[in-house]
Amino acid sequence: MNPIRWRRAPFLSSITLLLCLSTVSVVGAGYEQTQNGWRYGVIVQRDVPARMRDDTTLRADIYRPDAAGKYPVLLKRTPYNKLDGDGVYSAEFDWQAASRGYVVIIQDCRGRFRSEGEWYPLKYEGQDGYDTVEWAAKLPHSDGRVGMFGDSYFGATATLAALANPPHLTGVFVVFPASGYGGGFAYEGGAFLQGLMEAWTSGLALNTLERTAQKQTVTPNWVLPLGSYPVLNLRFIKANVLAPYFFDWLAHPSFDAYWKQWSFEEHVTSLRVPIYQVAGWYDLFLGGTLRHYLAIESGASETARKQSRLLIGPWFHGPLTGKTGQLDFGPSARGDMQTLTLRWFDYLLKGIDDGMEDQKPVKYFVMGINQWRASATWP
Repeated sequence: MNPIRWRRAPFLSSITLLLCLSTVSVVGAGYEQTQNGWRYGVIVQRDVPARMRDDTTLRADIYRPDAAGKYPVLLKRTPYNKLDGDGVYSAEFDWQAASRGYVVIIQDCRGRFRSEGEWYPLKYEGQDGYDTVEWAAKLPHSDGRVGMFGDSYFGATATLAALANPPHLTGVFVVFPASGYGGGFAYEGGAFLQGLMEAWTSGLALNTLERTAQKQTVTPNWVLPLGSYPVLNLRFIKANVLAPYFFDWLAHPSFDAYWKQWSFEEHVTSLRVPIYQVAGWYDLFLGGTLRHYLAIESGASETARKQSRLLIGPWFHGPLTGKTGQLDFGPSARGDMQTLTLRWFDYLLKGIDDGMEDQKPVKYFVMGINQWRASATWP
């Protein structure tokens, strides 16, 4: 099927976008080249399949420049539905990055939405991330260089893929990465983070429930009274079926082999690429992020040690407005991660001299005096 093309303003509403792009075939969209650094038209491909090493098919949406040539790839892997933007990266970021000369790939994680397989947090992110990076590097419009990005759990998909060391991965940019896993993720100081884990699990289980229900059939049994007809077979709906990982978390309260298999610090010696990490003083994953950076400083490869970055602002696990609760840290505390992400990858993947190389690797916001400081190491 030939691509469908039309002219559109740079910021088409998400509702209109979903209506226009409901097909899984190749779909195209041209942009007016007039403002905000937008250089190329954008073509979108929906539900592009990628075969993993165990023959599971994961599906991704691809945004690429509507122009001849090959471009570096920006990859994000999500359990929350690839059609949705998240708190740090708006739904328009994919279009913007593609218009600036990147092939942007947003993939549903294994067992989520349009991807096959069974969902289990963290378990497959390393191998699926590796396989997806190598698949992306060989796409027709890819120049072979791949960067991964994302926030929160997307940060976990990126860092675990980096530890798997796919040959074509060049660098990572993560904001508030879900980190620490055994300590700072499911547990903190030995205490199970009940509110966080229950809320997260229940939210994830909705898609699992829908996928599981679609596999069930009800055979008419001709039993009276008619009011007893079950409509759907709901006997399968048990917590340990919808979210077996939750009960595995409960069964492993200590930092044992279950958690160590995904521990960044345990495997940091395999890290070969730089990671730009963004954290917040009020973010629930701050401790894990700091441990990640210290581990990079002491145990990663020379390239990862010299080029990795750490940025800490007065932020919580949400919008980087410079306001947390009733505290307002002023205009200098605002964070524009979309712009910073593109600067990082312009430097790392395109070799653009944008001042990134000359910056000290650690930058942090000192509260009270409300000023930024920079350092060669974490102080």
